[in-house]
Amino acid sequence: MQQWLAFAQGTWGACYGLMAPVMGFRYDMDGYNNSLKLIKERCKQLNSHLEGKTFFVGNRVTLADISLFLSLMGPMAFALDAGFRKAMPHVSSWFERMSRQSAVLNTCGFVRMCEKVIKPVDPAQCKPVELPQQAQPEKKADDDDFDPFADEEEDEEAEKAKMERMKEIAKTAKNYGKAKPIAKSIIVWEVKPWGEETDLDEMAKLILAIE
Repeated sequence: MQQWLAFAQGTWGACYGLMAPVMGFRYDMDGYNNSLKLIKERCKQLNSHLEGKTFFVGNRVTLADISLFLSLMGPMAFALDAGFRKAMPHVSSWFERMSRQSAVLNTCGFVRMCEKVIKPVDPAQCKPVELPQQAQPEKKADDDDFDPFADEEEDEEAEKAKMERMKEIAKTAKNYGKAKPIAKSIIVWEVKPWGEETDLDEMAKLILAIE
């Protein structure tokens, strides 16, 4: 298993050299062609080993299969077309078998192998794309709000009502916060003499003297 893990690790550099130009990270046709050549040579080695086998180590999926599958995902999807895969039936069948594993589907999704090679595009040869200009909203002239048939009396009444309302607001604001006078209450006392001998006149004087 260790040899296949090292084999997969050695393929990652070529995979990056292949995918970086295709994905537009950089434009390097020499690096792309050299990486593609190396990957095809490695696929031939894998194809020879997989003849008569289902997986690389034993009869079940191992870490060797997972590592090699991940290193070949990009090349299989963008560079190793149907014609090349037809000449490499064992590695192609193994890759398709691995792509249908539930763990692979849940992690990587469905990996579709390309029918034709997707090559890098030279940015210098790309024509600039002209975006359609958005139509500017037309500005309305100030005269559009003028109504020649408006009733002048209605305008005067509305202006008068507006002024009256402004006066009320100003008056309320002016009186806001002023202390209101305290209202005085009226108290009625009912006074009765203590007895028949009480001097009523003297009692009236004493009552009126209360402030």
